[in-house]
Amino acid sequence: GLTLAGSGFCQDGFQLYYKAKKFMIQREYDKALQSFELLRVKFPNSKYMDDAEFWTAYILERQKKFTESFKKYERLKTTYPKSPWVDDAEVQQIGIAEKLANQGEKHYVDYLVKKLKSSDKTIKYQASLSLAKLSDRRALPGLRQMANNGDKDMSRMAKSLIRKIESKNLQPGSDSKIIHRRSYNCLLYTSPSPRDLST
Repeated sequence: GLTLAGSGFCQDGFQLYYKAKKFMIQREYDKALQSFELLRVKFPNSKYMDDAEFWTAYILERQKKFTESFKKYERLKTTYPKSPWVDDAEVQQIGIAEKLANQGEKHYVDYLVKKLKSSDKTIKYQASLSLAKLSDRRALPGLRQMANNGDKDMSRMAKSLIRKIESKNLQPGSDSKIIHRRSYNCLLYTSPSPRDLST
């Protein structure tokens, strides 16, 4: 404790950041938010600012303040584009967009569709999963890639979601040839291949 006082930790807000994280771990979310805010006010140039932004958004998400949380994650991405938290923020936003779309805020579906074009496989696949849970057919190309990637659990989940979307989109009284063709196409896209989700 004594060595902290003589180092740069006091000047860059480490103690406040540490205190806020401690509150967060103890699920004292309001106190954590207050401490992160105090860090922003007292140490606006602290190297912990992007961390504080991420954890603030995370706490708001845990408190089910989804719109506010989504905006905070967005602010992190625009204010600190080189932060190591940017990818995590993007994944969190996808989950929030799914929740908000499920609650009737359909413009968040557009956000998910946009993420299908991401060059990052993790982001693309997360968006595909979220759209699939919303029964949106635009998830199918991403799901088919996941079904073919060779990871058993991911492949099984993707195949299940493909079947769910395909069955929901079949109209009563559909031509049986269409049903067979769709089933056949589904089988074509689910043959195993050595793709890897980790990249």
